[in-house]
Amino acid sequence: MLRSLSAFVTLFRHILMLMGESVPVLKRDIIQRFCAKSRVDESLFLRLLKAREEGQAMRAAEVEPLFQRYYEEIAKLIQLVDQLPKA
Repeated sequence: MLRSLSAFVTLFRHILMLMGESVPVLKRDIIQRFCAKSRVDESLFLRLLKAREEGQAMRAAEVEPLFQRYYEEIAKLIQLVDQLPKA
């Protein structure tokens, strides 16, 4: 999950562009702006960002519930992308 975070931030950035939104520079701000404009839960991605930036290892008991949420949020993201206007 931590390794894929930068790919999701890039995806969030480009979806914001497609939505005609201004795009912040900082990853945290991109996550917050994107999640405010979508139904994606920012707390999950901010938790992953914090772990990555601070080099925190996730506790074993935390991984499974986080992965379940991660999977659910990716499903929401797929729905959002599918609903974007075709260029």
